[in-house]
Amino acid sequence: MTTASLSQVPLTSNVQIMYFLTSIHQLNATIYRTDNPYGATCYGLDPASMVSWIHDFSNTYHSRVGRYPVIYTTTDWWKTCTGNSARFSSTNPLWIARYSNSVGALPAGWKYHTFWQYADSGPNPGDQNYFNGDMAGLKR
Repeated sequence: MTTASLSQVPLTSNVQIMYFLTSIHQLNATIYRTDNPYGATCYGLDPASMVSWIHDFSNTYHSRVGRYPVIYTTTDWWKTCTGNSARFSSTNPLWIARYSNSVGALPAGWKYHTFWQYADSGPNPGDQNYFNGDMAGLKR
């Protein structure tokens, strides 16, 4: 899975997705939405604009690849930056980041997570993640 770290939000979602698709050539993508290490909270967007950006990116990706990208986020960021939008829960798998011994509350609409990033170190190199399913589901 390739992660698209889309920190240059002033570019339109369509410009970014076309760059991603022509540069990366991967069929699996993640919209990485969490704290912006480069500046403004929520990348300078209000909740309605952020939801619109994610919607445009997600739908453009879906129209080109045939599947929706995974959304990686924290519940706090999602509440703050999308107004806790439930718009994507029926189409986009959720990769929730919460370093704890439980997943905790999920963003609005999602009844379950697909991935849970529960620690930044552990027995495996790098971040520690849990897939909420079986091997057949992971291969899909």
